[in-house]
Amino acid sequence: MNVKHLESALSSLKREFPSPNVALEQYPTSAHLAARVIALASEKGDLQRGMTCLDLGCGTGMLTCAAAFLCDVVFAVDCDIEALRVAQENARSVELDDTTNFILARVRIGSNSRVANKGASKRKGTGRGGGRGRGRGVRSPQRSTKEILIEGLSDGIPMKDNCVDTVISNPPFGTKVV
Repeated sequence: MNVKHLESALSSLKREFPSPNVALEQYPTSAHLAARVIALASEKGDLQRGMTCLDLGCGTGMLTCAAAFLCDVVFAVDCDIEALRVAQENARSVELDDTTNFILARVRIGSNSRVANKGASKRKGTGRGGGRGRGRGVRSPQRSTKEILIEGLSDGIPMKDNCVDTVISNPPFGTKVV
């Protein structure tokens, strides 16, 4: 599906949040932006037929629906029940309700969570090896993406490790406090 067709298909969806919460950074995503982001991911091979996608903080489902036009399965996660209802309604309105799965949950990164091995290695000029592979520092134990993103698994997200090919999310735009 090309960008113009994708944008056209998304243009009929509800973009507005029923009761926007600025602290949750609930801003509407345009059909134009969603189509461009998803088309770019598709061009790079990250979203295609046969793939599974996870949309974190799906809001009203613009990216969810755009991804569902390309992927076989899309999991959409949000902590706002009203936004999730709009997203479900949007998926139904464009006949994507068989492809999309909606999950009410709060996704957070725990305070003691670290991505495995990221930044843990001290390679140059440390230890006795003179930067030749010795004295690499302490490596954190391997943790799955699920463990890193969904703290304690108490939010009821029944996912197995490596069950999605691509994770999408709107970028945080920041909030204004007056």
